[in-house]
Amino acid sequence: MMDVEQEYIALRSGEPSTPCEFNFISPRSNKAISTQSIEQSAASKIASLELGEWYLFDDKSESDEKTARLKLIMNSPHAERLLFTNHNRRKAMQVDYGQMVSYMENETIKLLSFAKTSREAIRDHLQDILRTVNEQVKKERLATQEKERKALARKHRTARKSSRVADLSRQKIVSRLKKKRSIALRRKTLQKRTSAVKAVAQLHPDAWVKLPLMVGTLTPCKLVAVMPGGERYIFANRAGIKVAEYSARQLSNLLITENSEILDTGDEFDRVLSNIIIGLRHSKTQSFDTLSGEVA
Repeated sequence: MMDVEQEYIALRSGEPSTPCEFNFISPRSNKAISTQSIEQSAASKIASLELGEWYLFDDKSESDEKTARLKLIMNSPHAERLLFTNHNRRKAMQVDYGQMVSYMENETIKLLSFAKTSREAIRDHLQDILRTVNEQVKKERLATQEKERKALARKHRTARKSSRVADLSRQKIVSRLKKKRSIALRRKTLQKRTSAVKAVAQLHPDAWVKLPLMVGTLTPCKLVAVMPGGERYIFANRAGIKVAEYSARQLSNLLITENSEILDTGDEFDRVLSNIIIGLRHSKTQSFDTLSGEVA
C-alpha cells in the first residue's frame, strides 16, 4: 500500500519515477468496434480527450491481470490515433478510436482523478479489488452449487433408476405368482367341473338334491325322472309336485357354483332292489315253507 501511495504522489507531482523495465501494451483487436463503425458522437468524445490526463489500464481478460497507469500524450483526430506513455515517459500503448471506445465501454481504461486524496484513491482501488475478489468468490460459489445440483440430480436419477429396477423385479415376481395362481385356479375349476359332470351323470331317479328354489335357500328335491339321453332332469318336492327341471349342464353349473348339493344319488334304492332280486334267484330252489318261515 505504501508503494501505491508513493506512486500516486509521484504522479501528482509530475516527476518521473526511477527507470524500470516496461513491456509495450499491445491493444486487443475488436472486430465488433472498429474505426469505421463507431458513431460520430463516440469519435467526437474520444477526440475531445485532453492531453496530459492519466488513465488506469486494467485488462481483466488477461490471465496475469495486466495493470498499468498511462498518460495520454498524443490525440490525432485526423489519424484517429491515441498515444500513451507510462510514468517513465516511455511509449506504452497506441490505439485507434475504435479500440479506445471498446476499452472505455468495458472499463478496461478509466480516467484517474486527482481530485481525490491518495488515501481515497487507494481506498477506491482496494474496494475495486475487493469487488473483483467477491465476484470471483461468487462465481466459484455458483460453480460449486451447480456441481452440487448436478451431483444431486445424478443421485436422484440413480435412485429413481434403482427404484424402477426394483419395481420391475417386484412386478415380475407378482406376475409369476398371478400366473401360477391362475393356472391353479383353472386346474381347480376344471377338476370341479369334471367332478360336477361326473356327479350329475351318476344321478338316478329317487336321488335327493338341494336346489335353489327360493333366493338364499336350498330346498331338498327328489329326482323323479331322467329324460332319455340324460338331457333333462325333473325334480319334485316332498308332496310329489314338480318344482324344477334342469339340463345336465345347468345342474353341473349349480354344483360348481355351490348353489346345489347332492344328498343322495339314488344308488341306495338300486342296490336294495338288486340285492332283493339276487336273493330271490338264490333261494328259488328252497321250499315255500322255508321262504315263508313256517318250517318247524
